[in-house]
Amino acid sequence: MKFEYQLTRKHLADFNAYYYWKNKILSAIFSAIVTGAFFFIFLSSHRNFTVERGLLCSGIFIAIYLFSIHLGLKKTGKYYRENGPTLARKEIELTDKYFMSSDSYGESKTAWASFTHLETGKHSIYLFIESMTAIIIPKTIFADERSCQQFIDYINERLATTSQAQ
Repeated sequence: MKFEYQLTRKHLADFNAYYYWKNKILSAIFSAIVTGAFFFIFLSSHRNFTVERGLLCSGIFIAIYLFSIHLGLKKTGKYYRENGPTLARKEIELTDKYFMSSDSYGESKTAWASFTHLETGKHSIYLFIESMTAIIIPKTIFADERSCQQFIDYINERLATTSQAQ
């Protein structure tokens, strides 16, 4: 199986947002709740404090905190879209033993055992090598959803075969 595609900065921004919301959201929520609790305690020392007002203010604070994270990711994504459209023209080839990739910077030949797992986002497929490192494969390279699913199935089959061999 062989594919060619243009990797863009938008794909990188999409991966950053996907990874953050999938893996970091629990720590962000925990931080917001802890900070909201301290805010609640601070409000309780005021004369006109009621539990309802304290909870309302803390809830509003948590919502603002999470919304600010969303805006930060959106701003980063906007930067990627505005500052240069492309990173590299990529060519990938899948064989039974290797995932081969080449672009204007070099070539790589990676054994399937090097990959940890595959995840599918809204716009791309992410083939993870480590927890924060993935090969980004845009879904736009496929003619239709069926061929995209065949690609995903092939990769999952390769990953399952190598994990059983170990």
